[in-house]
Amino acid sequence: MAERLELLLKSSPHLALLIKDLHIIEESELCIWGSWLTDDESLPFILPLLVNLERFHIANDRIYPGDIYLTHLPKPVQEAFFATWRSPKLTHIAMAGIRFVSFKDVLSVISHSSHSVRNIALCKVDGDDEVEVNGQLVILGPSSPRGIDSLTFKPCLDRRSTEFYTWLLNPEARFELSSLRKLHFYIGGESTFKKDLSFFRHILMASPSIEELHIAMNYLYGNMWTDSGPHVPVDISSIRVLHLAVDVFDCLPVLDWWCDNLTSTPALALKEFEIYTVPGYTSLCETALDSVPEWKRLDEILTSVYQDINLKIRLLSLSAGNLFVVAEDLRLGFPRLRGKGRLEVDRVDKVERWRQVDGVYWL
Repeated sequence: MAERLELLLKSSPHLALLIKDLHIIEESELCIWGSWLTDDESLPFILPLLVNLERFHIANDRIYPGDIYLTHLPKPVQEAFFATWRSPKLTHIAMAGIRFVSFKDVLSVISHSSHSVRNIALCKVDGDDEVEVNGQLVILGPSSPRGIDSLTFKPCLDRRSTEFYTWLLNPEARFELSSLRKLHFYIGGESTFKKDLSFFRHILMASPSIEELHIAMNYLYGNMWTDSGPHVPVDISSIRVLHLAVDVFDCLPVLDWWCDNLTSTPALALKEFEIYTVPGYTSLCETALDSVPEWKRLDEILTSVYQDINLKIRLLSLSAGNLFVVAEDLRLGFPRLRGKGRLEVDRVDKVERWRQVDGVYWL
């Protein structure tokens, strides 16, 4: 796959200095054994030449199951990857569907990267073993503090969130979140969501300038949330773009909490609000969709503030036959927004789901 770029750089070496953004995408159905990366001989030549590289993205394209196992790649390719992650001019590190030897190695890549790396995205990146970090700082932090502008973390296993954020937020790791502008956060299911929510609150308090928030809460259910409450609102006054993945049919208490977040903020900066939901079978199908209290409340909030806040509801269809609720049904639930022309309901495909809900924004 990379042979053509190798030939180009051999014939025109100066072009390597112009490359600042590199995407390595695995599109094979057999990512473990049939990957083009397992046979590659060009990347060890190419990557060291990219001395001005700023953005390095690598991913399984997520259309096919399976991960890219680093240990199955040729040793020179592995070494080229690790050297690139330490490049002095790198500003973005983004990975999706990658398996390291251990989760500790994932943390090492981030900790040992240049201070210029201020944009980090780890989506279903894990270790090939089952060793837990157990909340201990296992990686020595840098000698001086470093800031983060954007952060995305979507775990393979829910417990990895606790390990990752315990490490990241440890003062000895020396990460400063005051400059954080964009956050993609995942809140897990029953066994971890309380800890995840605590980390989420911590990050919001430490990051007063967040402008773009993507938060996935689509593995929560109403009773789980209600039984663990009450839940105090969080400050979202700085957020201009909010993308929320939540079940607006069977997890209405979570949606109601977001209404609390909106109303408890004196001055909203919010301009764009998108909700991603799976429209599967629900008891609401037998309810008048224009009389769901939580929907009515959100409709009133978004049409009563001074700013014009548009609402876009995006249906995450998992298969062709699971749409028990269609776009027209949802439009009935938000009459005020609909009347102002500020409501949009559509469907998204798998690629858009991976970008917006799973955080693989570079595909």
